[in-house]
Formats: sequence, structure tokens, C-alpha cells
Amino acid sequence: MTPPTPQPSQPIAPAMDEILALCRLMLECAERGDWDAVTGHELERRERLERYFSAAPASGGTAGLAEAIREIVTIDRRILALGQVRRNEIVASLRALENGRRGAAAYREGRR
Repeated sequence: MTPPTPQPSQPIAPAMDEILALCRLMLECAERGDWDAVTGHELERRERLERYFSAAPASGGTAGLAEAIREIVTIDRRILALGQVRRNEIVASLRALENGRRGAAAYREGRR
């Protein structure tokens, strides 16, 4: 469930708008559990961020930048939290599988 998108009090450069849209898309994918898509979008986002911050800002291009960065950090924290939940689920499943394997092995050993 994606929260409403806060609107910056000052306009930001179109390139940053696109980066923010990509961040929001990553969050939506994470919420759906589509981690392959999150990873793919992260690669694209990283490239866009590198391009954005390697170029000199256009006149007025930094307006709203601090708010945009705060939103990116907030989204990243939510994605990381969702990832940790999923990781914990996977670890629990793997432990259950291992316990089942050990139980089956012990059963087979006891039948000998």
C-alpha cells in the first residue's frame, strides 16, 4: 500500500521527477513481492541518479531537491523493511525444509 505522494513545496527538475517516479514504482513492486523488478528498477535509478548529480544543476534546478532526497530516503527505508521481512520469511522456510530433511533422514536411519 503506497502512501499518497507528497508534493514538494517548490518545483524540482523533470529529471528528479522521473527518479522519484521510479522510486515509487520500486516501492510498489516491493509491496507486490516482485523483487526482480525492484532490482531492475534500482539499476536504472542508480544510473539516473549518477547522471543527475554528475551534471551541474540548471538554474533553479535545485528547488525542492532536499524534499526529493528525503522522499527517496523514506522510500528506500520502506523497501529495505519489506526486503527484511521477505528475507526472514525465506530463512524460516529454509529452516523448516532443513528440519524436514533431518527428520526424514532420522526416520530412514531408524528404520535400518
